[in-house]
Amino acid sequence: MGNIIGGFIILCIVFFPLPKFLIRHVFDILKYAAIDGYYYFKHKEYNRCPYYGKISITSAYKNKVFGSGKTLDISKTVHDIYKKYDGLPVWDDEKQDFVIQHVHIVSNITFKDIPYTPFVTSRQLMNVEQPKQDVTIFVMDEIGAIWNSRDFKTNISTELLRNLLQVRKNKIYIIGTSQRFRFCDALLRQITGSLYCVNKFWRIIKKREYDPFDFENCTNQELLKPLKVSYEWVCNQDYAAYDTDERVERLSNEDMLPDEQILANQGINSGDLDAASHLKKRYRRRGCLLYTSPSPRD
Repeated sequence: MGNIIGGFIILCIVFFPLPKFLIRHVFDILKYAAIDGYYYFKHKEYNRCPYYGKISITSAYKNKVFGSGKTLDISKTVHDIYKKYDGLPVWDDEKQDFVIQHVHIVSNITFKDIPYTPFVTSRQLMNVEQPKQDVTIFVMDEIGAIWNSRDFKTNISTELLRNLLQVRKNKIYIIGTSQRFRFCDALLRQITGSLYCVNKFWRIIKKREYDPFDFENCTNQELLKPLKVSYEWVCNQDYAAYDTDERVERLSNEDMLPDEQILANQGINSGDLDAASHLKKRYRRRGCLLYTSPSPRD
């Protein structure tokens, strides 16, 4: 029996790289586990906000587009992050002392009980200046209506893309909602790190997490198994934390093309209303979204 176990261990070491790697570096693993663990508690690294460096989008699950709890879900997430990490001391290696960490929020949702800056232009994403210990969260309700191929000037510009790709270096977290994931700009979908599909029954939100790449390329999304399923309980204070009746406004005019330019880019004379009407009907038959009007919050 001992020979069998010994032979099995040898086979694992020879043919599986992880056990071989762990055995080779066992002393380094023990050494740095002790060192890193010591400084983790000494410098209170558990106070440091980890929510930055990615883009996450929450959409409706299956056919329940309206009232699925999308806005409610991201509101709860932002409130939880702010209340847990804002104002905590974190270690600064340069100063060799603790400094106060702040969580800044830029949002097109009107929050009633936490401070935030209104999100009105994409230039706010490109001009983030903050102490290195701070984190900025951009909250974008109906992000698919903000950045889609019809309305956004040059869609996502090179400068904006560069900033989106450096959200980790800039300590930015972008969290948004969209009625459907495919309503978002194609480039934005490609750099999304997490996708959540939610639906709400009474005070219970069921939240399914998917890999955005798998979701984008799956031919039958109903057969796609979520990476994780979780549930959230909704209290009265969660509903009262933001303006549930607010409508999503367009970004400032500097970020938007006029309707005439949009039609011209599509090869349509702005005065040819019949052609524009025909285009809308053709897009409806294909099941595509040509224009998303402001909609009530979930």
